[in-house]
Amino acid sequence: MKQVVSMSQMNVHESSSSPATQNHLISEEILDWADIGAVHKRPALFAWNYLGMAAPSVSAERKFYFPNPDARYTIIDPQDIGDVIAGILMDEDIKKHVGKRYALTGNRTYSNQEITDLFGNEIQEKVEYVPIPVGIWIDALKSLPTVNDFLASHLKEFCKDIVTGNFNNVTDNLKMITGHESRSFEDYVKSNIGLFMQVA
Repeated sequence: MKQVVSMSQMNVHESSSSPATQNHLISEEILDWADIGAVHKRPALFAWNYLGMAAPSVSAERKFYFPNPDARYTIIDPQDIGDVIAGILMDEDIKKHVGKRYALTGNRTYSNQEITDLFGNEIQEKVEYVPIPVGIWIDALKSLPTVNDFLASHLKEFCKDIVTGNFNNVTDNLKMITGHESRSFEDYVKSNIGLFMQVA
């Protein structure tokens, strides 16, 4: 085995009370200790999450429900994450990546209102941003088949990291590894626009 590229997360820190975040941190340390050429990618918010937590309400109600109205954060396209993995594994100078922790971001940061306006621009209709308490947001997400209690607990703590600005950052790591700029969240929404459109 020459190289392992692990999936961590951008907001990894020891003071987090999220079990998922702590697992990521411990996994990074174990892989480093194992001395198997581990590289750790720490991506920002996944663009595909918005297909589950935003598209249904935008489509049905023309509303985007999300807590933390004053926060800003960056969003990464899943294809960019794949490109980074390929770029690392295909690099002739593999050793330069070993032990590195690469924060991977989109091309900019957004406020919730800016994301809402983006949805509206793409579907060419007015969309309203509705700030809601974190607890109510978590309860709503639990109705999704992909959100269990473990993930719900993580998302609650994740909201705290958004408020403190842990995701309000843009890096050039993706371009350094892949040679191309980060894909935009606008383009991701466009490529999945059918999910945001109202069904007649």
